[in-house]
Amino acid sequence: MSIHPHMAAGRWQEYPFAVQMANVGGEVHRARMAQERCAPEERVRHALERALELLDLTRLSPPSAASRRELGRLREAIASQYVGVTWCHTDLAWLDRYFHQFALLAAARR
Repeated sequence: MSIHPHMAAGRWQEYPFAVQMANVGGEVHRARMAQERCAPEERVRHALERALELLDLTRLSPPSAASRRELGRLREAIASQYVGVTWCHTDLAWLDRYFHQFALLAAARR
């Protein structure tokens, strides 16, 4: 079952790469904010599940082989947060900063 059925049906591929990544980052940001506010762990996990699904949709048609590798590593970093393990010194704050650059790029291209 998909969390984003309309996006999984093909709509996601219509968005530019920067917008896709900014949306993944939005979910990571929600997870970080929930964690910082000591919200129930379920809230953090749900945001990370949404981020992982959107990232998987993005990985279906990345622009290059290098992007596929980076997106794969990025997925590992997000998934490690989901299971509560620190991977390569990444945490939600680091991931949030990483995705912020895509939000700036997407906003600049509007």
